[in-house]
Amino acid sequence: MQWDVNTKGQTVSLDPSDLLAQLLGKVTSLTSKPDHESLVLATVQKLQSSEVLSSMNPEQLAAISFSLGYFYRIFLTNNEVETVYDRTPEGINPSFSDEPRSQDESS
Repeated sequence: MQWDVNTKGQTVSLDPSDLLAQLLGKVTSLTSKPDHESLVLATVQKLQSSEVLSSMNPEQLAAISFSLGYFYRIFLTNNEVETVYDRTPEGINPSFSDEPRSQDESS
C-alpha cells in the first residue's frame, strides 16, 4: 500500500513504514495530554477487566489503539467538547484545545 500526499504543490509517496515513521515522530514529539493519559488508563482497565488484554496479540493491540485514536479525533471534531479536569495539572490550561476555533465559535 502507498499514500500519495499532495502538499504545497508537490506529491510525496509514502509506504507504510514511511508513514509510520512520520506518525511516530509526531507522537513522540508531543508532550502527554491529560485526556490521552486518562483514556489510555481507562482502555487498559477495560481490557484487563474483561480479560481481553491477555489474549490480544501485538497486531490486535496496535489496531485497537489506532482505531481508538481515530474515533477519539472524530468525537472531538464533530462535537463541542469541554475537557473538565479534576485538578489542573501544572502547566496545563484547562481550556487548551489543539484545534483552533474561529472567531464566531469562540464567542
